[in-house]
Amino acid sequence: MIEAYYGGDLNPYYHGPEDRISKFNLPFFHGMSQLSIGALSTLLEVTNDTLIAMVAPEVGYQTYKVDIHIKGVNTHFQENPSVTRMWLSKDTEVLNPESVLITSDTSLTAYCNILRTATAGWWDVHVETATDGILTKENCFNILPPPAIIAVSPESLVVDVYPGRKRQPCSQSSTGVKLPSVSRCTAVVVRRTMHFNLTGLMTMSTCRT
Repeated sequence: MIEAYYGGDLNPYYHGPEDRISKFNLPFFHGMSQLSIGALSTLLEVTNDTLIAMVAPEVGYQTYKVDIHIKGVNTHFQENPSVTRMWLSKDTEVLNPESVLITSDTSLTAYCNILRTATAGWWDVHVETATDGILTKENCFNILPPPAIIAVSPESLVVDVYPGRKRQPCSQSSTGVKLPSVSRCTAVVVRRTMHFNLTGLMTMSTCRT
């Protein structure tokens, strides 16, 4: 309003040593303030309904755990908490949490383990209490396929094959990568470096020393 993007009414004292409130066009600013407050008030929804107002986060991944935080309005989560329960549904599929922590009448957290078999897409969230019955927020939680690799540290794994050792069965390292069997050899040390990228692909380079 004071930078005159459209009206050519720039305050010439703006960001200057004489920039004072007395230089403002106060009737204009008062009118704009009333307009802004009026516009915001049309977006305000006051309700006495009992409902699920917020589900966060809105995204989870197959095979991963997620803590789903639920905020209610005019809810009674803590009244008779032994019968309060939460679950997700998509068509005929149902996903129940491992546990639920109720922190207030309007707030709870569900600790979920999303199965690999859970259908990808938007799911409904339900909360049932003794007082409120079943509350549902539709299409508010999106289950996605698991990412190929989220992080790998270190970025490469070096496997040394030393001479003079007997052949051993294939073993698995602490990183979860299967190590090749060690063959009997006499003079060559082979170093293989396996490089990972975010697509989950692996390349191997070999150098002989």
